Amino acid sequence: MKNKIVLTPILAAITILACGSNRDGNESPGGGPDNPMASVSFNLAGATDFANQSVRICGSRPAPDSKYRCDASIALAGSSACPCFNFTADGNLVDSTGAPVVLDGLCPTSDFPSAIWTFQYDIFSEPNCEGTHLNDGTHDLTCFDSHDLGTQAFPNQSVEVLYPGRNQNHIMCVTSEENASKSFQFLSCADTTTPADVSMDQIRFDCGCVPMPRDSATCTCAGGLQESDLEKGCGFDPASCEIVCKGGSITK
Repeated sequence: MKNKIVLTPILAAITILACGSNRDGNESPGGGPDNPMASVSFNLAGATDFANQSVRICGSRPAPDSKYRCDASIALAGSSACPCFNFTADGNLVDSTGAPVVLDGLCPTSDFPSAIWTFQYDIFSEPNCEGTHLNDGTHDLTCFDSHDLGTQAFPNQSVEVLYPGRNQNHIMCVTSEENASKSFQFLSCADTTTPADVSMDQIRFDCGCVPMPRDSATCTCAGGLQESDLEKGCGFDPASCEIVCKGGSITK
């Protein structure tokens, strides 16, 4: 069953520019000769406030021909590590110096041999990608690219063509909104522990449970109490449907 999707207005944005170096003055902006500038931006939205949190973004594609002077992955300078960006109080992304995030030099998909980009998103509960990893599959938060919102084939990723020119991704961070609920059922029980029970280190309670009409080996109680609801060591006496607990607090 797919997540119930709850969306709020965009809370964060990161812009990543992909362009060639044009170091010798003989190339047009872009990954290679006559290849126009490419850019990609990400907008994060969801049912949560990203303030004072952070995101690590990894991105890569197979490397193009060496004549293209561009990067086939997002990485920190001199490192293979993916960069971490903090969310500001108003939900924008900044780098470690507090400056708005702009990354240069990514290779468009069309750079030969053409290849698809994959971007991955990991959101953390504290700045600097510390604290709890919120979208790790155990905290009811999963992000999807808007182009994958229905299929949900690539959770916490964007798998896409990076075109020359402007590219924009909307990343929807989703919670199921399956909050916990609680109800209470009170049963009136009598302590019916016998001397024989005491000798066997057990206590006994009559809570009005009776055998099922068509299954005398199964007991039924008011409010739907079942043996699986009882503490370990407790169970129904099949002869009387009283609840018997081994090693309990003996009062008689």
